[in-house]
Amino acid sequence: MDTVNTKVDMRFPISTVDWVPANVKVRLREQHPNKINKKDEFVVASDRHRTQHKNLEDCIDKLHNTIVEAAETLIVREPSEETVERVVEFKRVEKEKKMKAKERHGAKKANRKRGRDDY
Repeated sequence: MDTVNTKVDMRFPISTVDWVPANVKVRLREQHPNKINKKDEFVVASDRHRTQHKNLEDCIDKLHNTIVEAAETLIVREPSEETVERVVEFKRVEKEKKMKAKERHGAKKANRKRGRDDY
């Protein structure tokens, strides 16, 4: 039976692409050093599907997801208002618990002092 080779090896030149920010390029090199060849190309391969066209689409999806993943780690996100409110509430509750524990500990010590005068 004759089979057709449908594997796709896609090469993405990292250094010559200007639409990817420099810090994302650096992050790609750090996260995936084994996928970069000596010509500074990011190599993506796929042989998942039975047609070459679908494998090419799969390579493009893999490359897109890799770039997005590298970019997401560099984005600093501000916490939402809800998250900030929850953190403030947790801190308030924790402070109350700490103060109650201190009061109980102090009361325990005070009870020990009162007991000595009874002798």
